[in-house]
Amino acid sequence: MLAPHISVVNLGCRVNRVESDRITADLMRQGFAMVEPQDADLIVINTCAVTGEAEAKTRKAVRHALSYPGEPYVVVTGCVVNLHPEELLELSDRVIAEPSKIDVADRVCEVLGVESDSVAACSDSDVVDALGRSRLGVKIQDGCNHRCTYCIVWKARGPERSVPVESVLEQVREAQARFTTYFCTQKNRRTGFPIRRQTVYLPNKSLCVPVRASVSTRTSSSMR
Repeated sequence: MLAPHISVVNLGCRVNRVESDRITADLMRQGFAMVEPQDADLIVINTCAVTGEAEAKTRKAVRHALSYPGEPYVVVTGCVVNLHPEELLELSDRVIAEPSKIDVADRVCEVLGVESDSVAACSDSDVVDALGRSRLGVKIQDGCNHRCTYCIVWKARGPERSVPVESVLEQVREAQARFTTYFCTQKNRRTGFPIRRQTVYLPNKSLCVPVRASVSTRTSSSMR
């Protein structure tokens, strides 16, 4: 079966970029062909709600995707979907909201009526080529327990939670042969996980990862 053509559009912060890369990898491993938006049968948009302007750009991106001659479906996920999906759903019957990013690939299969094993899956080298970068982010934490009046993160992403250590290790091992890895967190303050001699310090945990790694302390400052 010919693989359906999919495009992933990322909006917003570095954490979104990491999540969009993961969505792209999930889709390719299910056998979908990644193309430019104008050539896609379905477009995935990872939305941003960091500011009112960012939400306006999200709506513009959805309308732009809907305008392509091929009349693609548009699957939206991310912060705007978690806050008020109706703003996007009312734009067209071709807009589908999926709050869970880890379920985007399955939702794409459902929308297109494709069985996940009906098209040939790609290789890891194909995923690397499609991402087109030498650095790969690994998300180690999401959400926030603070309730700052100027910040939308705690509303859009929920309470603070760390990715399980074994999951972080698995992602790093998968990436280490082809990428320089950086670690990404949603928090806007230091979280106690600097890289020291190949040791990654996570909340209440430490683990040794023998990879080329750096830590990103430039996270989104979500201002409204």
